[in-house]
Amino acid sequence: MIHFETLKKEAFDSFTDQLFAIMAENMSVYVENEAGTEAGKMLWAAKAAESLKSRSRRMVLIRSDTELIGFFLYDIRDMALVIEDMQIKPEWQGKSNIFWMLFNFIAPELPETLKYIRTKTKKKNTKADGVIRHLGMSVVGETEASYFYEGKFSDFLRWFNRK
Repeated sequence: MIHFETLKKEAFDSFTDQLFAIMAENMSVYVENEAGTEAGKMLWAAKAAESLKSRSRRMVLIRSDTELIGFFLYDIRDMALVIEDMQIKPEWQGKSNIFWMLFNFIAPELPETLKYIRTKTKKKNTKADGVIRHLGMSVVGETEASYFYEGKFSDFLRWFNRK
């Protein structure tokens, strides 16, 4: 069974090691840098803690009955749901309709005025690219390493409500 819980921002430090381990395992496939090192963890933790100071930014913990299996970091800004990060342990990816259940969990918190859904991913992450496009987003910009996506929130809701 999958469970969701909004992280209490003051509790972030107690989850740092688990969250980073999930992120580092996933990112090691796409980046060759300090992703799995202690220095990488400290840098990530500092950036994540700083980003959580924003009043509109939220992190949802994703759990199985026995362990933390992922997290979802999002923000609401400029009339958009901005997916900043979603990390799921590899053995749970593509199983149990996690994203659909997650959206059910956060939907009551979302303002009715949303017009867009946005995210970004590394170009090397073709799996995420496929999921993002499946959700109705398309590439609206890029850097050497990343794609930036946007879609109409109404199109995303149509996808969500067809389940």
